[in-house]
Amino acid sequence: MLINLRTNRVPVPFMGGKILARGVMTETLYRLEDDLDRMTAIDFFGGSGLLSQWCLEAGFKHVVWNDFDDYQGRIRYYMTDRYRNYINWARDYLYEDLKIENGVRVHDPHAEPIRQRLLEEFKWAEENGFEESSVYHLLLCGVGFTRKTFAADPRKIPKCRIYSNIPKGGWRQLENGWCDGAERVRCDYRELLKRDINSDTLCLIDPPYPDTLTHQYKDGSITVKEITDLIAECVSRGAKVAAFGDKGSGIYDGIMTRFPDFQTMEFTMKTVDFSTGENKLDYCYTNF
Repeated sequence: MLINLRTNRVPVPFMGGKILARGVMTETLYRLEDDLDRMTAIDFFGGSGLLSQWCLEAGFKHVVWNDFDDYQGRIRYYMTDRYRNYINWARDYLYEDLKIENGVRVHDPHAEPIRQRLLEEFKWAEENGFEESSVYHLLLCGVGFTRKTFAADPRKIPKCRIYSNIPKGGWRQLENGWCDGAERVRCDYRELLKRDINSDTLCLIDPPYPDTLTHQYKDGSITVKEITDLIAECVSRGAKVAAFGDKGSGIYDGIMTRFPDFQTMEFTMKTVDFSTGENKLDYCYTNF
């Protein structure tokens, strides 16, 4: 069976995506190629839905995408005329009117029109029912410093620093069909443990960094122990597990200490370690 993971980018920006894990995922799924047509993949921390999309392309019988941070809402916001007009306005303002280069700081007074426009865009999004998670990154990733996108939020920092990271091509039309065919849910990952998880289940566990994203969980942020507890529960039910996490987060040591027999595969992330100037490394951990 040929496993062809065609997707090589996500529809709209997402911090922490696994786009460079395509080779690792292909190799991992080949180990299941004889069983895919009867298997269910459960993506516990769906993120951008990339892992779910790849599982659909691989031919899983059923895929559950836990879109817990509403990436689908981010796509809906991206597709609005309002956002398209904003991106194209910012592109023209930065590169045609100001004639500045991509990726540099925009100093006052030229930064102020962007700050004011951001305030208008946030207000429009809120008035039209978009959640904060759907608009925050899309609005700020084009005008924030790479490592500190949050510092470009004029609602919190009236004189925030602005950078010219708007795509020079402006807004682009998205391809259709993101995660079409998957069962999309939005829930705490623990709710998915109520499902029938067995030897015909692939549990995809690509968690947020431990002790972050506290707004996503009612009782606080996820910890390394909770991540390894989730893996242990899936393993105890006979499921196949493919988990992800780097060394800096503590996930690597947590998994290797508790599951020393897991196979590990290293891959390069798009994220750059600014202390070294090199791309960070991530790992895929499997029990099959």
